[in-house]
Amino acid sequence: MRGVDVLFSFLVEKAKEAGLAKGKLVAVDSTDFTAYCNGRKKLNDRSDKFARWGHLTTKGRVFGYKAHIACDAETELPLAVVVLPASRHDTVGFFPLFERLLKHFSFHIQKLIADCGYDATEIYQKLKSIIAVIARNGRGHYGSEKPKYPDCRKRTATERLNSRVKEELGLDRLKRRGL
Repeated sequence: MRGVDVLFSFLVEKAKEAGLAKGKLVAVDSTDFTAYCNGRKKLNDRSDKFARWGHLTTKGRVFGYKAHIACDAETELPLAVVVLPASRHDTVGFFPLFERLLKHFSFHIQKLIADCGYDATEIYQKLKSIIAVIARNGRGHYGSEKPKYPDCRKRTATERLNSRVKEELGLDRLKRRGL
């Protein structure tokens, strides 16, 4: 385990002990960020060998990474983070993220809220006893549907967390290559 992972895990445990992070209502989302290189060089000659081209509905193509973040929807504190290349879909990033989340909150999670990027049979099967409040993905044939749960609006906790990570912590202004 890397030093950053150990530190993050320690901080989550301290927040849990202090009662700041209960982990009962967890919101999951991902956010993209560009790599610190241009990505235009030949495939084997890129300056950031881990970054990949990904497609975003709002921005089009991006060369970089995707941070998958789980947070306590009540307090907006991050509980688990996994960073993967931008080419990986949200459903791929969910499983390592969920495993990290279970290390700290295995018996506490009651509901998990996510957008339609996480609408997959494998995810529902993995959640088993946890109530999954996941928007339905229309898969291009129909419009996506929001679940009709009152807690669904709390998914915006991850949106605000993603915004703070980008703006205040400088995730949009990276000056280092690689993971």
